[in-house]
Amino acid sequence: MVCWGAHENARLRQLIDSGVIDINNLDAQVLFDHTSAHFPGFTGEGAGGRRTAIQRLQRLLNRIRVERDLQGVRGAENEREGA
Repeated sequence: MVCWGAHENARLRQLIDSGVIDINNLDAQVLFDHTSAHFPGFTGEGAGGRRTAIQRLQRLLNRIRVERDLQGVRGAENEREGA
């Protein structure tokens, strides 16, 4: 079993920042295609492997989106306090 780690997280964020992966597109087929193309060791086999790959990328993209939303809110609060 392959474990998702810091290297994969960094690569995923790079793909998001470069526009290759749209953080808002959680379509199952698109997520599986991205996993297959950019993280081939994480696709698994059969329907269960496909489902796991899709759920993993959905969870990661949601987590990154929330982190970025919170950073945006904090950044706006800091700007107001500094003004």
